[in-house]
Amino acid sequence: MEYADRDKNAAQHGTGIHDTLDAIARKNGFTPELVAQIGYRSEEVSKEKLASSTRYGYLYAERELWQVPQHIQFFLDSVAYENKLLNEAERSRIEQFLRQAGIY
Repeated sequence: MEYADRDKNAAQHGTGIHDTLDAIARKNGFTPELVAQIGYRSEEVSKEKLASSTRYGYLYAERELWQVPQHIQFFLDSVAYENKLLNEAERSRIEQFLRQAGIY
């Protein structure tokens, strides 16, 4: 029962991946200050969430536990933009934010 009843977190929370993603985003110029300056919010890009964390995780814990900070999401969106992985509406919106940020 000691293990069955204890709090559990997704594997990624103990791996240090969040710090790694933060370092990569910042190294590429994606900071909290930048997203605040240009008004980037991931919800304005896409309402559809595909990850299992967003489908199921919100049922079991606060939303913030399952989301990466906005500057990291903006960096990930820029990678998806560069690799043409976004639909046209998302691509157009990310392009606007990238231009405002002086990245494209």
